[in-house]
Amino acid sequence: FQYMAPEQLEGLEADARTDIFSLGAVLYEMATGNRAFDGKTKTSLIAAIVKETPRPIAELQPLTPPAFEHVVDKCLAKDPDDRWQSAQDIASELQWISSAGSQAGVPAPLVGARLRRKRFLAVAATAGWLLAIGSAIAAAMFASRWRAARQVTQAEISAAAISVQEAPLAVSPDGRSVACVVLDGKTPKVTIRDLSSGMVRTLAGTDGAGFLFWAPDGHAVGFFSSTKLKTVNAETGAIQVICDAPFGRGGAWSTQGVIVFAPNIASPLMKVGENGGTPVVVTGSTYQPGFSHRNPMFLPDGKHFLYCAGSARQFLVGNELHAGSIDGKLDRKILSYASNVSYVDGWLLSVRDRNLIAQRLDADALELKGKPVAIAQNIDWYDGRWQGMFSAGAATLVYQHGAQPQRQLIRLDRLEGQAALAGEAGYFAGPRLSPDGQRVVLNRFDPVTHTSDLWMNDLAGGPVTRLTFGARGSMEDSSVFSPDGQRLAVAILEGAGSSALWIQPAGGGTRESLIQATGDFLVIEDWSRDGKTLLITPQRTNSGEDLDLIHLDGDRKRVPFVHSNASEQGGRFSPDSKWVAYQSDESGRPEIYVTNYPAASTKWQVSTGGGTRPSWSSDGRQLLFLTPEGRVVSAAVHSTATFSADTPHPIEALGDRLIDFTVAANGGLVAVRQIDSGQAPLKVVINWQELLLRGK
Repeated sequence: FQYMAPEQLEGLEADARTDIFSLGAVLYEMATGNRAFDGKTKTSLIAAIVKETPRPIAELQPLTPPAFEHVVDKCLAKDPDDRWQSAQDIASELQWISSAGSQAGVPAPLVGARLRRKRFLAVAATAGWLLAIGSAIAAAMFASRWRAARQVTQAEISAAAISVQEAPLAVSPDGRSVACVVLDGKTPKVTIRDLSSGMVRTLAGTDGAGFLFWAPDGHAVGFFSSTKLKTVNAETGAIQVICDAPFGRGGAWSTQGVIVFAPNIASPLMKVGENGGTPVVVTGSTYQPGFSHRNPMFLPDGKHFLYCAGSARQFLVGNELHAGSIDGKLDRKILSYASNVSYVDGWLLSVRDRNLIAQRLDADALELKGKPVAIAQNIDWYDGRWQGMFSAGAATLVYQHGAQPQRQLIRLDRLEGQAALAGEAGYFAGPRLSPDGQRVVLNRFDPVTHTSDLWMNDLAGGPVTRLTFGARGSMEDSSVFSPDGQRLAVAILEGAGSSALWIQPAGGGTRESLIQATGDFLVIEDWSRDGKTLLITPQRTNSGEDLDLIHLDGDRKRVPFVHSNASEQGGRFSPDSKWVAYQSDESGRPEIYVTNYPAASTKWQVSTGGGTRPSWSSDGRQLLFLTPEGRVVSAAVHSTATFSADTPHPIEALGDRLIDFTVAANGGLVAVRQIDSGQAPLKVVINWQELLLRGK
């Protein structure tokens, strides 16, 4: 406190002139042997600094040059504007005093008496003064830099990161860089941003990357793409394929040269050498079938790691954060909830109820200490993967608030018609039109409660009807109208984390159960025109998404239709039930394919530049799908004994920025346009630990 400037004590903004005040206090004490300001208590000391003037130096040391006293007095001015404005000004003034004799203001009678001594001591005195002053300036500069180094600094980065589902954010261990997955055009790729220079580099060969993690020395980034675990050199961009990982769900890189990773949706963690090799199960002793071990993160010793453990489906309850070791001999519960985590300087960061939480963790004893402290609220969070959008390294914390997209329905009464807006803008997904094109079912999200349910909208302006009451917030419930429009097949994610499938009247009423509490996550895709068959997509823990059938006029058991090691979804029956269109990522990115029905013995690829959300026109003569550029395109179909399709062309009336669409049996179409992504900027906090240490 003895060396603090008035503006510091009053909580005002500090700058370089604050350090000049501190330098003045040091020079005063060096010249007189007394502190410039003093008090018996901290309160009286603060009052002295803010209001009082130190005793004149000449009263304590009569031989002090007046010019030197002027330098010190000006350093100690209460108002920063009245002080020297730079340390360079002070250095120049002191150098002039040391060499100017009586011109510097030393009293004339003393000059003659001191002349011989001055010659004798000139070198020593000058060296002593300069050494002392240099030390004082160095001390002041060090203090300034130390304060700046510990100052909490916050900034924002506008980044088009992909969904939190893909864990696209990782801060380097030294806190100097941030690796993100951003959209390069329409393709997600890894980019690295240097926080000091702001330079951003996009790394080629990282298409479709997710679940990023850094090497402990920061030379490379690990990621999952195209069913592989890979690494990319942060400087050269060199890609290395480490091993197979069909549905990677997080990795961590040890100082021991080992990578621990989750290869699948429901599996134990495995370990592999950082340069590749044969993976070995590392958490097998505690693994239970149907469970998931994922989101690993190494502790500083490089031997122990934290990871999420729980049911692959019951992600809403009963999951935990555990500690394990690369020798497979340790299993210890750390938190009673599951979340991706960061560990920095004894602080464990996690997300609970969308709050970013910090709590002390003894990494040696693997024990939590003290009380948890909330750092930020409304963190972007995905229940299904226990994943929050944040990462920390050294003094740097980066996080993102939850998105609040705004979307608009666009309506076409026929494919060649003019587009018109339908209903109010909001956050919704998964549109399905009734056969007559007058009603649409949507997943609507409530930004206040962070929950969603299925709602039916009357496109003519009639009432909005709520169909489900699960309020889970997943935005993944699905539905499809029966061919006559009188019934709905509905698939929802239930509280236990598994899906249920039923049929109900379109206006609401008694449910006819088809599947109860299956272990798979299900999406209802389509209902054949003859009303006899449902097409569904189950997400399986080992093979990803597949296409299954349910024959309503038979035993109603699920029958495999298209199964492979790739992910198939979005299946749609052609109006004549000869074909099924679907999307698959077997080529490394989603493309549109068509197979014959009911055999599924042959397939044809329709898209070449990527495609999702296939649909047929009402007469079956056109196959429509969504391009990566956000446009709906249509390809003329030739269906005789075999299948073929022309080059697709865009439906210009719909425009771009489309994220989904649905076609009715009467030829109408409704698309969802993204008005505003609602994506918050990335929040960057430097020296975030200071907030915790100060109790803020």
